[in-house]
Amino acid sequence: MNKYSTIWLFFVVLIFSTLALAGCETKQVDAEQVDAPDSFPLSVTLTPSAAPVQPSVEFTLQTAVKDGRILYIGVGGSIDGVVNPDLQVKVGEVVRVLLVDGDGMQHDFFVPDFNAQTPYVMGKGDQAEVVFEVKGRSAGVYAYYCTVPGHRQAGQEGKLIVSEP
Repeated sequence: MNKYSTIWLFFVVLIFSTLALAGCETKQVDAEQVDAPDSFPLSVTLTPSAAPVQPSVEFTLQTAVKDGRILYIGVGGSIDGVVNPDLQVKVGEVVRVLLVDGDGMQHDFFVPDFNAQTPYVMGKGDQAEVVFEVKGRSAGVYAYYCTVPGHRQAGQEGKLIVSEP
């Protein structure tokens, strides 16, 4: 491979990696095309890999520190002001959880049984969200909690209560 082919290969890999992270499908490129600089510019067709899923139920949780405990506080609706509220959903629903950092510490929201986790929030007012479908599990009670070391033990956990539709 010559110097220019190596550079083109680097950019092709970079572009396709970026597209994969953006949720787009890519078309495979034959390696011989990469070795032939005359074949560029490369034509790429983008197609969305999946339609966005619309949540059927939404919850907002704000982080807080009270009386030496680290907590989630419900915001709005039936969970407004509730400490570590029970989040009630039905099998098959699409759930959106918005996490708001209310205390300036690092936090996240994690439901291990549904592999649903927000990115970390790390400053007062920061927000992160996760959208997940309640499927692959039967009705029951599942834990949610913060994965920052010590936070769950300090009280930052609650229940996701799943019922039949």
